[in-house]
Amino acid sequence: MDLRDAAALGALAAIDGVLHVVRGLAKLALHESMRFHPFAEAQVLLALVLAEAPNLNQVRNHSPPGYNLNVPDRLYFSAWVKDNRTQPLLHQFQKTLERFPISKLARRGPVLRVYAIQHAEPPLLEREFPLEVPVSEIVHAARDFMEADSACEVDTYWDLWSYESGDWKLAPAAATLIAYGPDFEHAEDDHLRIEFGPDARFLPIAGVEGSLRMGQSNLRSLLHLVGELESGLDLEKRQVWSESGANFADVLRQALGQYHVN
Repeated sequence: MDLRDAAALGALAAIDGVLHVVRGLAKLALHESMRFHPFAEAQVLLALVLAEAPNLNQVRNHSPPGYNLNVPDRLYFSAWVKDNRTQPLLHQFQKTLERFPISKLARRGPVLRVYAIQHAEPPLLEREFPLEVPVSEIVHAARDFMEADSACEVDTYWDLWSYESGDWKLAPAAATLIAYGPDFEHAEDDHLRIEFGPDARFLPIAGVEGSLRMGQSNLRSLLHLVGELESGLDLEKRQVWSESGANFADVLRQALGQYHVN
């Protein structure tokens, strides 16, 4: 199957074929005893992008001309809930935290901050929680401080593959989850947000062995989380977007260009 035709035509049969490839090959790509040729690994990762294109919808539709993969960009998830009044919003925020795969390897617990009016103001509440704290306890602490003009955010970690000291390791990666009250001043006007950090966590690294497999694993973790949030929350819409305005799916295709996959 020509993957370019699948992307262009969006035929259901083609997408079903891609999903079959992803389900079958993705497990092999992450098995310690398997060693894919880089071209084959790149085909799997591109197939994943094409099959999951609906989960990579962007706030902005096109990558800036001459996008530079060497310049760090940041990746976000935004969601708009059906009822963004303070208490229903906190309920949706708790469901978001419950679905977020908090790190098993982190040495610090989550940190909660509650702000009033805008982020330029000092936090009304700042509290660090112990590891493995129940999510309900974090939300309960925020509830007494949250008003319509407030926002609460939780700094935490999830486990992603990271290239450190010449080797791949599963390590804690920082992420921030935020709930914005309806009158809190912020860009994008979203109700819930996850800041994933640098998009490089989900891109292959040129010249590094195993980069495609680990990038695929991290990307699948992100897409799985997006799917969990979409099915588990009462949402009007959701988007994955980048700080620069680049379309992340296009950025990933560009990164795969070095493997001559298009």
